[in-house]
Amino acid sequence: MTAGALDAPIAGDELHLVWSPSLEGKLVFVSKDPTFLFPSIGGADDPGIGTPGGANVWLFPGPPPPFGGNVGAPAGDGWTSQSGGTESHRWSNPAAPFGPSPIRSVVMKRGRRLKVVSRLVPLAQTPPFGRLAIRIDTGSLRNCAVFEAPTIRRDEPFRFVARRAPRPVAADCDAAISGSAATTTTLPVPS
Repeated sequence: MTAGALDAPIAGDELHLVWSPSLEGKLVFVSKDPTFLFPSIGGADDPGIGTPGGANVWLFPGPPPPFGGNVGAPAGDGWTSQSGGTESHRWSNPAAPFGPSPIRSVVMKRGRRLKVVSRLVPLAQTPPFGRLAIRIDTGSLRNCAVFEAPTIRRDEPFRFVARRAPRPVAADCDAAISGSAATTTTLPVPS
């Protein structure tokens, strides 16, 4: 685990990727796992105004060594936060894959949903992968999900679709992504 990072391996409801050799395409990730780490509004991990701010989305294909690539939604313009009712952060870039980021949208609703839509798929490799992990970093918070058999519906050239991945049984995202077995750890939900 990265020094100072707080990890949450989470369940993934959907990971859908369609892309071309130019890497343009569509990536959709959705998790409704209430234990995902939500960046406190106005805090150091706030993607809009935190330090360093923004969000990075990493894909890790296949067996170890797990490295794919990442896309980011930078801090500043494009991010909005809501503190009344259900706290949320949103990133919007209708010009994606152009503009400040190839990420079209990020939605984080505390305890309810984490969703990322990108118009760029950072994978030079082509399936079949057998497994695909995703990690979303916001400041020192890292949320990750792992999609492997039997959650995979399609794993073919330039298309990967998986649904209903359970929460990994791992203490942190590094262990979950690499596929190492570890003990289950209950992480506190930040207030």
